[in-house]
Amino acid sequence: MIEAQITCVADRTDKRLNLIFGGSSQTFNLAAGDVFARNLMPLPETCNDLMRIACAVFHADCSVSRGGDARSDMGAAWRRGFSAKVKVSDPQLWARQDVREALVDAAGFLTEDTFQFEFEDLPPGKPTQQYFNFAAREDERTFDEVILFSGGLDSFAGALQSLATGTGNVVLLTHRSSQKAITRQTKLADYLKERFPKRVLHVQITARRKATVATERTQRSRSLLFTSLGYAVARALQISTISFYENGVISQNLPISGSVVGTSATRTTHPLSLVLLERLLGALGGSRIAIRNPFIWKTKAEVLEVIRAHGAEDQIKHTVSCTNLHTQSAEVSHCGDCTQCLDRRFAVFATGMEAFEQDVHYSTDVFVGARGNGRSRQVAIEWTRHARRMAQMTPDKLANEFGLQMSRLVRGLPDLPRDEARSRIAELQTKHGKTALIAIENALRYHAGTLARGEVPVSALLATLSADDTGDTAIELNPSVEAGLEQGTAASIHGPAVRFPLQVRFYQTEGQRRSVDHLDVQDLGMVSGEPASVAHALKPVFDEDRNLGRPIDGCRYTLAKNITTTKKMSVSAVTKNIRRCREELAEFYLAMEGIPPAEPLLIQSHGPKGYRLDPTIRVIT
Repeated sequence: MIEAQITCVADRTDKRLNLIFGGSSQTFNLAAGDVFARNLMPLPETCNDLMRIACAVFHADCSVSRGGDARSDMGAAWRRGFSAKVKVSDPQLWARQDVREALVDAAGFLTEDTFQFEFEDLPPGKPTQQYFNFAAREDERTFDEVILFSGGLDSFAGALQSLATGTGNVVLLTHRSSQKAITRQTKLADYLKERFPKRVLHVQITARRKATVATERTQRSRSLLFTSLGYAVARALQISTISFYENGVISQNLPISGSVVGTSATRTTHPLSLVLLERLLGALGGSRIAIRNPFIWKTKAEVLEVIRAHGAEDQIKHTVSCTNLHTQSAEVSHCGDCTQCLDRRFAVFATGMEAFEQDVHYSTDVFVGARGNGRSRQVAIEWTRHARRMAQMTPDKLANEFGLQMSRLVRGLPDLPRDEARSRIAELQTKHGKTALIAIENALRYHAGTLARGEVPVSALLATLSADDTGDTAIELNPSVEAGLEQGTAASIHGPAVRFPLQVRFYQTEGQRRSVDHLDVQDLGMVSGEPASVAHALKPVFDEDRNLGRPIDGCRYTLAKNITTTKKMSVSAVTKNIRRCREELAEFYLAMEGIPPAEPLLIQSHGPKGYRLDPTIRVIT
């Protein structure tokens, strides 16, 4: 049976995908180990439905490329659009507005893609496939927490802390992504089982495309997939908490640079992701299941200190933090090139725990290894420079430089007052920066002999740390941020940060296939791509009205069907991108002022007349 049909609706492809779980035409393998426990609750059909939907999203996410590592044309291929028809047990529930919106919001934020869903009845008489083998047996254990257990430093430290400081039992839920990962995950789980007898249930799940290699490796939808699996286990075992253990720096994932990996930054455990996922589970009904990240205010170095505090340093060598799973082997577990490897190795040196990583092999030594390709060197340098800048960070500087990201983080911390959330985010980032400085000092001492003898390759990180920041790998701030700093208009909690009339710079950059439009709104931030194109398309009428000296009330509107952008768009695409442009600017404004704007910024509308640029704006050349 075809469980779901997914179409990529982006104009560059008409790729169609079928989600089939069994039989000779199987396209996706979803299977779990046995789950034995006392007093198992019957699994609601909504659990199977959610897993089916999550697999459809994950299948689509892995099957359509975002443009490769080069992210050509300013990342024009990054955002994709998908339309999915999914068979479910209760189409009316999933079509309900609150449920559909919660699903679309969660999937959309995690992936930065757009999703449209249609829900169809399962065929009459067709039983819902059971993805878990739930079986009751005589066992006195009850469980208190489902832990998403990847086998990385953070999830291991989280499980260790939960068991060592509490008396409850935990379920370790593991994704069997590859045989290389399974071996290490099993070693760590067996260690916890032996150390905390009868308190650990390890459930291993296979969830991956069948017999094909993923086209897109970012896999940003995996949190939705893991949440759906955790939700099923929590419902069956009457557990009220699902835990993602991830250090706060990785969860917040501020972009280290506009030119590298910014668009690829994962939102797996972003605070807003967890809020949206919890909202989705709440919309499905039943008792509340909380989704939390207990390590949200810890750095990676503090995660290592958790492991040291509970005497498990000898297990560090079995953990894997690297995101480049496809490059791993039995001998080499870490690439040394990705941001996760950098974060881990810096934390190890900052805490003086190098001795416990002697058996961990990095393809590229983080500090003194030759970096053979430009991307490896660029990521290492920009990650390090970003960390050093964070050592001097303040809440106001963060709001000024990372307005949109700060807005989303604050929305993901609804239990904290806005100013307290901003302060705690800045405090965490400052700790991270200071940790990086300590790591650099320790690494310089550790490799002093090699450095003194001139044996460190010129492309190694330690050899380039003191390079002139004006070089080709220097970090470029958002131009609106630089302009604001030069003119003394940085955000302040003591008065308005956004000046009116808005000052806007319209410009384009040349990609490999076409030019890309940008809007730089001073004191707010930058909008790029299709949302900026609609504003560019309205500018000729704006310029003509201004040249003719028309009064504000006389400035003209343009119907959506008459708005011609550099990339041909349908009327619905034009209106959607106008909305996206307004939403991005509104998020910037909210981060700066603490309240949403009173009316849409930059692009105005007037019922049947259409749209126009705000006639009061000042255009910066």
